[in-house]
Amino acid sequence: MGSAALIAIAVLLNIFLPSAVFTLISSVATTSFLFVWGMIILAHIRYRQQNPHPQGYVAPFYPVGDYLVLLFFVAVAIIMLMSKTTAIPALLAAAWVILISLGRFWHDRRERKGPLHG
Repeated sequence: MGSAALIAIAVLLNIFLPSAVFTLISSVATTSFLFVWGMIILAHIRYRQQNPHPQGYVAPFYPVGDYLVLLFFVAVAIIMLMSKTTAIPALLAAAWVILISLGRFWHDRRERKGPLHG
């Protein structure tokens, strides 16, 4: 159902914004990529801080490599914000992450208070 809705939205975008739909969709994909892989890098940094001598495979160039990747992602995000067609999806994604985080904060706070203190 969700996939069908997204395809329908893409078709409508192609009808009303034919010259901008590819940039819009690729910007959404890029923003998602930056977020997901940024979280993976941050999780790796935190993991290595808590486990300074892990066994098995160890990612090369830690911690410098992790910070260089994050710096690259920030540079890509800044470049995306410089163009109107790529800035809108990036800002909408940032707003979505903030909204989800506020919802999680509100939910956790409510759970700590207990069910009777809503």
